[in-house]
Amino acid sequence: MNADGVLGNLLRTDSFGPWIRDMILQGVPHVIQLGSIKEQLPAALRPAPLRLTSVAFTDQGGGRLGLYATAEVTVSAQWADSVWRSLLQ
Repeated sequence: MNADGVLGNLLRTDSFGPWIRDMILQGVPHVIQLGSIKEQLPAALRPAPLRLTSVAFTDQGGGRLGLYATAEVTVSAQWADSVWRSLLQ
């Protein structure tokens, strides 16, 4: 886990780093909802298995911390062709 700024400094300390790291790792599964990520996909891709590839914190400004998640969907060539054709219609 890497971070910049104040959070990065706290994570690097021996006294607070492990505690903060544990709190973040326990909280991440509760704030990342795969269903809400799938809603952003085209309807034809929503049934496909979704795999998170990375999760990062972002500075939202004003003391707010955001979460940026990247996901990957793997489908067969036929499914990809079908989805592509449906997007062109």
